[in-house]
Amino acid sequence: MPNLLEVLGLKTLPALVDQGAEGDTAGDDGDTAGDDGEVAASPPVVGTGSAPPVSTNAPAPAKGAAPPSLERQKYDAERAGVMKLRNELGKHPQRAHVKDQTDISDPALGAANAAAAKPDWPKAMAELAKARKACVDGKRFADAFAPVIAKRGDANLLLTAAKASGLRS
Repeated sequence: MPNLLEVLGLKTLPALVDQGAEGDTAGDDGDTAGDDGEVAASPPVVGTGSAPPVSTNAPAPAKGAAPPSLERQKYDAERAGVMKLRNELGKHPQRAHVKDQTDISDPALGAANAAAAKPDWPKAMAELAKARKACVDGKRFADAFAPVIAKRGDANLLLTAAKASGLRS
């Protein structure tokens, strides 16, 4: 039995044959042949016969590009460590009390990026060391300040209770 496209004098598309557009579905009578003896093609596989998809976030590597230098690898590893410290410090409950340290680390990270772009590796690594020190100092202070806040709350509760009970005026 002809399908609608054949009645109109148009060619049947292979994709329609795959989907059983001719009225014969695979598995009806055990074979994959249509009424006119055509064998349905297997579904097309996406991505075959072409280059793998390329991420648009990263630039494509140039042909014959050399791997990054040893200094660049060291810089990238150190920067990843410092960024992890900085991100953890930014999520700390006492981050407002260490803003002075984050105000030191953020420009140092920017200066390290600028130095690495030149590439001035000694200056870049020195700026990363400055940013790391600021993050470590900030984390140490923030961790030490958290119990102070809890003790201050306890003391404030006692003082408020004393005022309310008339023990203190």
